[in-house]
Amino acid sequence: MASFEDFSQQAKDLIARTYDIVQRYKINTVDTSELLLALVEQTDTAAIFTLKRMGVDIFKMQEKLDEIIISTSKYRSLKGDKDEQLFMTPRSKQVIDLSVEGAKNLQDEFISTEHILLAILSEQNTEISKLMVANHLNRNSVEKNIKNLREEDIKRKIDIEKSVFISYRRTTSMYLARSIFMDLQAHGYNVFLDVNTIDNGAFDQIILNQIAARPHFIILLSQGCLERCESSNDWLRREIEEAIRLKRNIVPIIEEKFNAEKEFNYLPEEWRDKFARYNGVRLLHDYFEAGMDKLRTRFLKQPLDGMLVPVSKEEQEIVRLRMEHTNKTIQSNTEN
Repeated sequence: MASFEDFSQQAKDLIARTYDIVQRYKINTVDTSELLLALVEQTDTAAIFTLKRMGVDIFKMQEKLDEIIISTSKYRSLKGDKDEQLFMTPRSKQVIDLSVEGAKNLQDEFISTEHILLAILSEQNTEISKLMVANHLNRNSVEKNIKNLREEDIKRKIDIEKSVFISYRRTTSMYLARSIFMDLQAHGYNVFLDVNTIDNGAFDQIILNQIAARPHFIILLSQGCLERCESSNDWLRREIEEAIRLKRNIVPIIEEKFNAEKEFNYLPEEWRDKFARYNGVRLLHDYFEAGMDKLRTRFLKQPLDGMLVPVSKEEQEIVRLRMEHTNKTIQSNTEN
């Protein structure tokens, strides 16, 4: 039997949830039906992502498990003593043992929800096995989907590490912002740069969501760029405040004529000193390539402190179209 410390936090939560479930149904044993119900009542786990990916209706599975547990509850009901001992059935013990083997086979350090799901799928000739068959689930197909999900997750993490938001004052840094955008794109970065000068306000939240979705926040510091930051409604100030709040990797790009001693006085006192302590890249016109190399190889390699917040598919499409517009605008200006 595995030690409790051998389980991931999500798997520990699953096991704790099974004991809540037996109390809910007033039964004295933990069978595979309770383990599976605990698993599908969780959210944002590898097991749940896998099941949803394979087209499983989680709510309907929960309903069916409710029926299965109720139908067997009369044979294993609590006698009324709140201190009555709870037992794991031989089947549920076997699931735990098989999940240990599954973790070893996948070369994982901890036993997690996906290993428990695979172990449950080993059952045969039970109500749970019938439920799995009805949902077109078998161990081989689920294991294949788990591996695919992991490969995609690794790729996603690599993509996220090269995801950047560029914040700038259009009146002072437009051309530099576009040059940095093109350079980072050419080196494989996913860059958000908004070049629209007029928005109706509907895109404001999408812009802030892009700061939340990306680990790196580049802020261009040019002569006069912070003067309007005295106003709480200034958009550049709002972007900076959001990046600080979300603990993004903030990288100031400092242009030649920027006077930090003067400009920082326009920032709110509550975060002025903190902002002044961020290490930045001084970008000189004649040494643009050297400065960008320093930015990519040093400053955009810093680990992220805060959590990333993914955006919806609908929002991703809106941003994709906006970045197409950004590219076309920059290319058009370059050709002219």
